[in-house]
Amino acid sequence: MLKLISDHCKPRLIASGCLILINTLAWASNSTPFTAFPSSPGISLYGLAGNGWTGIGDLMAPIYGQPLNFTYLDPQIYYSAPGEYSASLGIGQRWLASRAGILGAYVFGDYNHSDNGNDFWFVSPGLERLGQTLDFSANLYIPVSTQKIRTGTEFADQAGDFSQITFAGHNQYDMLVNTFDTVGWGGDAEVGMRLPFRNAEFYVGGYYFSPKNSDSLIGGAVRLQIPINNYLSALVSEAYDDQYHNTIKAGLALSFGGRHTGYRFTGDLRERLVEPVQRDLVAVAGGAQSGQPVLQDTQNTGDVALEMTNISFFVADTTSNSGTQGEGTYENPYVGMSQNNVDDANSEKNQNFYIQSGTYNAIYGSSNPNYIVLNNDQIYGRTNDFRQNAADNDRPLLVFAHGGFEIPDGDVNDSLNGLRLSGSATDGTAGIWVNHVSSLSNQNVEVNTTDVQYFGDGIDLHNSTASTLSVAIYHPLSRITKLFPTTII
Repeated sequence: MLKLISDHCKPRLIASGCLILINTLAWASNSTPFTAFPSSPGISLYGLAGNGWTGIGDLMAPIYGQPLNFTYLDPQIYYSAPGEYSASLGIGQRWLASRAGILGAYVFGDYNHSDNGNDFWFVSPGLERLGQTLDFSANLYIPVSTQKIRTGTEFADQAGDFSQITFAGHNQYDMLVNTFDTVGWGGDAEVGMRLPFRNAEFYVGGYYFSPKNSDSLIGGAVRLQIPINNYLSALVSEAYDDQYHNTIKAGLALSFGGRHTGYRFTGDLRERLVEPVQRDLVAVAGGAQSGQPVLQDTQNTGDVALEMTNISFFVADTTSNSGTQGEGTYENPYVGMSQNNVDDANSEKNQNFYIQSGTYNAIYGSSNPNYIVLNNDQIYGRTNDFRQNAADNDRPLLVFAHGGFEIPDGDVNDSLNGLRLSGSATDGTAGIWVNHVSSLSNQNVEVNTTDVQYFGDGIDLHNSTASTLSVAIYHPLSRITKLFPTTII
């Protein structure tokens, strides 16, 4: 029973404690009458670039009290990406003490909207101290709504887990996982120091969050705010954590109303009474897309399903033979990139080619001694025993004495993904020759994350006037270089 009461009442008890502290501070000094709207509100707008772009708006509006001891309302908004944003409303108290500086206590209600369309709510109390040289703030974020919401089901490798993939024959199998958005309680704290250069402010802090059924998020950040004039500041920050890794941001902050940058700060703390509350460090400096991080994670279903079929597996020829061994299964893959292997795979309708990392010396066929001729084939560079798409220098290197791949007349759909094609540059052949001279059918060719180098032409496009030829070259990494301009006929 005690645990039940604690679990349900903890957010309310903390919020009530903050309100009691706020009320105590509000009546701590009564030398002047308490009035409505005792001082001018402070307003800030932030624009940050890095890990995408971020926009932040903040308004601190004193609503009751004295000029040096007042209760305020503080609406905030944080917008980072289409479909993902946060909105907050806080109530707090600030009091300029004679020796301790500006003391403050507050509690916010936070709303977070994930890019999967899910909503999460927090109650977030905090304490702060602002001084002439040193500042301090600490915040607690307590979820008060559902902490975990399922978003769908997908294969484990789509979520970045390649350990569950298995192969048999010409098939690929993988574990099905449930995906979900998750949040949890957390906190952050910062210490700020005013520097002699332009009254700049330097902050160092850390943050921690414990999302439900997911790994904890632990990180640290440093921030620098440099006044340009009385209203405009330059912002620079760097953060690192185990979820978003290294995040660097830079931008500008505009202050107006009763709020100023500190450019002309004289040491009079009355100038700082409506400065913004320092909170949401994981979003302001870190990589989170909302004020309190909404993480995406997965959970195994225990079910395995067929993910890809009609696969032909290729490994590099390391024995200097003709490259015609194998039957294209995972257990007995083709060895080398030869026209014979390509033709055999197409005759069996196993036209998804998995090319394992390595160096392949192409062997042409008798029908075309200058190109390896495809037939509606989807070619994928793979690594990690065929489990992952190859990237960078792990992409298989295909070396051609003459031309590279011919995509022949009559093909409808071919693609090259995660490859490196290298020619000899001794003749005018192309790395990719799209031969579409007489066909009446439309043809689509995709080139993804593929290098084509040291050929006479990068890509030759030969198109008929009676149909449509579509060739798409996608970033990142796709690089087409040649000795002469690409030929388009």
